[in-house]
This record gives sequence, structure tokens and C-alpha cells, in this order.
Amino acid sequence: MESSRQCLTLVSAVVVMAALVVCQAPGVTHAQDRQPPTRVIRTIVIDPGHGGANEGALGATGSQEKDEVLKVAYAVRDHLAKAHPEIKVVLTRNLDVEMSLPERIHVANALEPDLFISLHMNASRNVEANGFEVFFLRADKSMPLVTAGEGTWGRDFDAPSDPVEFAEGLPVALDESVHRPSAGALPILMADLERGRAHRDSALFAEALLGEMRRAFRGRRSRGVRQANFGVLRGARVPAVVVELGFISNKEEEAWLARPETHASFASALSQAIERLDKAHHTRKYMGRSLQR
Repeated sequence: MESSRQCLTLVSAVVVMAALVVCQAPGVTHAQDRQPPTRVIRTIVIDPGHGGANEGALGATGSQEKDEVLKVAYAVRDHLAKAHPEIKVVLTRNLDVEMSLPERIHVANALEPDLFISLHMNASRNVEANGFEVFFLRADKSMPLVTAGEGTWGRDFDAPSDPVEFAEGLPVALDESVHRPSAGALPILMADLERGRAHRDSALFAEALLGEMRRAFRGRRSRGVRQANFGVLRGARVPAVVVELGFISNKEEEAWLARPETHASFASALSQAIERLDKAHHTRKYMGRSLQR
């Protein structure tokens, strides 16, 4: 009897060990490991500025902003297709065609993306001007409505030590029309709250992206996160930023901006910033977009 018990115990031990070996065997994963992570960031619109007859800024040696930002957009699209195939990436233009501001805004809103990123390059009469910067909307009626690429417009924004905490603390500005008693007050209120949440998300992503660009572009000047009343930002109802990658009016920076390595570095930085924002969505429940869309 005792011998039978010992034999049974030995067999049980062998079965357990075999199960452990199978679980740890190469190529064998748990079911949950095979599942792709639930993403909040599922659709991104990349907007290469200008196009067609609208050349944008002119470089020191003749390059045109419209062409250079399109190359960067291609690099971003291709990188994200490999790094995050589960994310849908849409370009507002794939060719050298002119798009009006209303057309860009329509794309930004019609697709209901989780991020809208408008790419630009700066220019200045000061040929020594240099550096990259990221803008999000400053909803201030005292500021003029401007177009990205018109030089440095906007106000400096001190980067917070904790961008998530900062974004949570941003007020949700309510439109004055919300306070007017009317039958349509609730839809207006909901739309305004959505804009407020998009504004907070924009601030968070702008800070995350600038941080990743600083790491990717070591040795280059960072002009920081800034706020401006750019038309493309004001019209977007989704989280949106404008990225000024550098000054093509600066001969040295123009050459640097044209390098494929620079495009690849920015694409990688953008990918990392998306990861940071996606994690923030999961860990902090202040975001306005539901995981179930």
C-alpha cells in the first residue's frame, strides 16, 4: 500500500514537472500573451502641411516645406505600419496637391481619429534661427488666428514635471452658449466637454512628443511646447498638435532636416510618444474617449 502511494506521488510530480516544461517551452505562450494589447490610440491622421501651389516655407538652398514634410509623413506612416500595425494611419495628402484649411479640418474630424498631427517646417529672416517645437491650441480670443509655418507664433509654455498630472488639472472651458437656456443646451454642453477633453489630451501628447524628440535629436535645440491659435488646431475637435520640425531657412538645419536618418528618428520619437499617451489612457481615467468604440 505504501509502495503504491509513493508510486502515485512520483507520477504526480512527473506530470507537474512536464506541465511546467511545456509552459516554459519556446514558442508556447499563454492565451492572454497572444492577444494584442487593448489600444485607445487606434486611428491617427498625419497632415503634411501645405502642398500644390502652396509651397510653404522656402529653404536656404531652395528646398520647399511642402516637399520636405511630405517625406517625413511617408517615413512616419511606414514606421508606424511596422511598429504598430494595429493602428490605422491616414495622410491628409499623399501627393503634391493643394489642400485648403477647411479640407484638412474636415479630414481631422470626419475620421474621428484619436490623434491629429500636422507637420511643418519653420522659416525666419534670421538665418541663424533654429530648433524644433510642438504646439497645441491656446483657445484665447485675444490671439490672432494664424497659419502654421508663418514663423514662431504663440506663447511659451513651461513644461510640467508630470504631464499627466498637468493635463488632469487643465480646466474644461465651456462655451458661453451653454449657459443660455434652450432645448439644444445638452448637445452643446456635451460637444463643449468633448472639446475640453481633446484640449487636455493635446497638451499631454505635445509634452510627450517633445520629450521623445529631445531624446531623438540630442544636440539640437528644443524650443519647447508652445500654445498658439493655429487655424488647423482651432478647427479640430480631436486631440491635435502642430509640429515645427526645424528651420529650413537655416542652411545647416535645412540639410539636417532633409536626411532620411532625421525622418526615421522623428518617426521613432512619434511612435514612443504614442506609446506614452496610450499608457496614460490606461493608467489615468481622465481621458474622454471610451475603450469601447
